[in-house]
Formats: sequence, structure tokens, C-alpha cells
Amino acid sequence: MPGPAKQLTPKQMKFAQLIVYGVEGVPITKTEAARIAGYADSLHEGSRLTNPNKYPLVCAFISNLRD
Repeated sequence: MPGPAKQLTPKQMKFAQLIVYGVEGVPITKTEAARIAGYADSLHEGSRLTNPNKYPLVCAFISNLRD
């Protein structure tokens, strides 16, 4: 079984940017961000991606974008 990811995927980066900046400055939900980023299971993936235990790199990237 592979270890934790060492870098973000393009989808994860797009998701994080959408969470922080929204679409044209308008805030969107986690589900909407996951769908726009290209995740098939956007309903669940939006919550998973913001779970620091499962996706610490995504959460850190979101935090850095907000700073």
C-alpha cells in the first residue's frame, strides 16, 4: 500500500483554489468546488478533501492560500 501523497494533484490544487476564491469571487460549497475541479463523486469528495487526517496537503494548501 502506498504511503501518503508527497504533492498535490492538479485537481486538488483547483479544488483548494475554488474553496478559497470561489467562482468570480462568489463563494461556493465544497460539493460545487469538487464538481468544478472534476471529481466524479463530488458530494463526498468535497468533504474528504477538507479532512486533514485524509488529505493533509490539501488542507495545508487551503490554509496557505487563506493567509
